[in-house]
Amino acid sequence: MLVLGIDPGWNNFAYALVKKEGEIFILKHWCTLKLNKFKIEQKKLGILYSALTEIIKKEKPDLIVIESVLPRANPDSALKLGYTQAIVLLISEFFRIPTEFIHPTEVKKIIAGNGKAGKNDLKQIFLNLMGSIIRKETETEADSHTIDAFFIAMSYLLKNQK
Repeated sequence: MLVLGIDPGWNNFAYALVKKEGEIFILKHWCTLKLNKFKIEQKKLGILYSALTEIIKKEKPDLIVIESVLPRANPDSALKLGYTQAIVLLISEFFRIPTEFIHPTEVKKIIAGNGKAGKNDLKQIFLNLMGSIIRKETETEADSHTIDAFFIAMSYLLKNQK
């Protein structure tokens, strides 16, 4: 199963394509779309729509897993994250790809054993797992957003492994 994990940031929207083969997680591709340079909301959403449509057409994921919005977030931030999630849901419906939501605390609990783990903790876990249970097939460098997107997909695969 090829999973598209999504960290739906308003200024830094990241995705990671992850596949599990046995005990190995294969990172096929990941990217952070740096949207902060676009000041007009429609432009950001248009760039996001185009980029996601292109990657879905090319890679044909079986499932999309998206991080849910934190309920205690700033209302303006939560609204903007809702916009990015709406674009993902629209595209997933258009391409008939099932979509699941996962809470950030659940991701951290599955990956780090602690629902309050920080970005540095997750980065260190990623680096520690590289070469053992994570195989990277992309040359794109990691950042905190792509690592989050990777762990969103990985969490789903771990939680639902058969």
